[in-house]
Amino acid sequence: CDEKSYDESTYFKDCISRGEFVRKEIQRRRKDGQLLEVSFLGYPILSNGEQVGVYGIYSDQTKIKKEKKEQNKKIQMYINILKSTIDSLPYILSVYRPDFTVALLNEAAYRYFDIKGKSAEGLVWCDILKDKFHEADCCGAEVLKTKKQFHKEKWFSQINKYFSWHCTPVFDDEGELILIV
Repeated sequence: CDEKSYDESTYFKDCISRGEFVRKEIQRRRKDGQLLEVSFLGYPILSNGEQVGVYGIYSDQTKIKKEKKEQNKKIQMYINILKSTIDSLPYILSVYRPDFTVALLNEAAYRYFDIKGKSAEGLVWCDILKDKFHEADCCGAEVLKTKKQFHKEKWFSQINKYFSWHCTPVFDDEGELILIV
């Protein structure tokens, strides 16, 4: 085994012998020389408060990593299609994550909020609203709480306009809220 793998194995053994739980994704080399993505799980086996052994197992993650990479490519393709579609809409449309960081804004949002020369991705949606309206009145919090679609209208005297928000939750296959549109 190569020096890095030996050092990692020694480190894992030392941690487990001290009673620590170890979980890490690493690479290991097969006999034919090919590198594998693996997940290592190790922990001490205790009996009557004393360590009597260790448990360690490697799990091949190659297929899972490949599927995840393919899934991310597919998601990016859908985002690109969605982006080109929503850019044609005349009203502001934002897509943000449950932590309120922007995943996607359409061109109308970029124009209205005067976001120039940079991507809005990663900015906090409520901060963008606060900069424009001097308050962070964002209906996403209600969607996070209820996990249901939410609609709200509000008058902003600073800009002399009504705004109508329609917030829709987007869930993954396991039912976890992943985006708010």
